[in-house]
Amino acid sequence: MNYIMSQRTTNVIVHTCGGILILMGVIAFFIPFIPGVVLVVAGIYAMSLRSSWVKARFDRVRSRYIRIDRPIVAFEAWVVRTWARLKKFFKKT
Repeated sequence: MNYIMSQRTTNVIVHTCGGILILMGVIAFFIPFIPGVVLVVAGIYAMSLRSSWVKARFDRVRSRYIRIDRPIVAFEAWVVRTWARLKKFFKKT
């Protein structure tokens, strides 16, 4: 059975995951042993994959704060690899 997600379904999934990560990050600000900033950045990055408005803001922050660029590039590479694996998995089933 071939299962191909529509563009709208993909957008909803990505925005929902990004929103959940941001919400978890905000909650994690008040918990001392969970890095809330990492979760917020991951959520914003996930949303910037599908939203040009979020991507423009995210790129502006990246250019302003150069120190965060290296971890973001590593995270982008991980997301691309993981997304490719997920697409391959769903095409097989």
